Amino acid sequence: MTPSIKRLMRCNLIAKLATACALVLTYGPGHSRELKSVSATYTYHASEQMTVEQAKQTALDRAITEALAAEFGTLVTHTTATTITATEEQQHSSIIATGQSEVKGEWIETVGSPKFDIIFADGLLTVKVEVKGKARAIDFSQPAFHAIPVCNHIPSTEFHDGDAMELEFQAPCDGYVAAYLIDAASETAYRILPYTLTANTPMLVAGGKNYLFFNRRQSDTPAMVDELEMSAENQLELNDLYILFCPIIFDLPIVSDNEGYNIHALPLKQFHRWLATSRSRNSRLQLKTIHITIKNPQQ
Repeated sequence: MTPSIKRLMRCNLIAKLATACALVLTYGPGHSRELKSVSATYTYHASEQMTVEQAKQTALDRAITEALAAEFGTLVTHTTATTITATEEQQHSSIIATGQSEVKGEWIETVGSPKFDIIFADGLLTVKVEVKGKARAIDFSQPAFHAIPVCNHIPSTEFHDGDAMELEFQAPCDGYVAAYLIDAASETAYRILPYTLTANTPMLVAGGKNYLFFNRRQSDTPAMVDELEMSAENQLELNDLYILFCPIIFDLPIVSDNEGYNIHALPLKQFHRWLATSRSRNSRLQLKTIHITIKNPQQ
C-alpha cells in the first residue's frame, strides 16, 4: 500500500532489513576520517517468539556490531556506588555496580547485500549472516542527541495498526534535524522531517530544547505539523526510522510527491547511494537508526 499524507500521514512501511546503516550529512566543512573495509559472519539462535524477519534483523545487527568491534575495538565504562544503612543492632552495606560497552566505530555503507542462511532444526530457528561494508572510527568528542519514538504518550518501538507515532527529540546544541522512514517492499524512502508543507531543508532546532515531533499540540506552528498514523496490512511488519542531526546545515536529497499523494519520497537505491556518499564526506552528521514493529492482530 502506498502511504499518503494530507495533514495525516498513514504509513505502511515494511522494512525487512536495512541493507545500509548509513545516513546523510552535509557537503560543508566537516572533518572526514578514513574509511575502512570491514566484514563479519554471525550465527544467531532465535527465540521461539521471533519471526524469520526479526531473527534476520537481529543477526544482521549483531554481525555489524562484531565487524565494528573487531576493527575499532570497544569502549567499556564501569561505575560503582556503595550504600550503608545502620541500625542499633547492625550495619549493612551494599555495592551497586553498573557497566556498559559500545563499539568505537560506525557503519557507513553496506557493500553488496548481506548473505543469509536460514536453518530450521528441531523446531528452532538459526540464522547465519555474512556482511561486508565500509566503516570509520567514531568521534566521541561530539555530544550525542536524544531521539525515541512515542506511542500513546510512552516511549516505544512497538505499535499496533492505527496507533499514532510521535518523536521525542533533544539536541545537545543548536543544529539541524531530518528523518526518513523506509519502505523496503516498494523500495522507497519517505521523508517525514521536515514536514510536507515546508522546504526540502533540515529543520532548525535549539540545543537543549525538548521537542515532540508529529504532535500539533506541542508545536508553535500546528498548521505545519504532519501527524503520523502507523498501519500494517500483515500481522507483523518491520520498519526502520532514520534520524539525523548535524550542528551545521546539510543538503537533503531531491524528493517528489509519491504518485500524486502529498508525501515526499525518492527511490531507495538512490537514497542509499546519496547517504553513503554524503556521510563519507563529513563526520559531523550524527545518525540514529531505530527498528520499529507494527502489529495487526486482525490479519
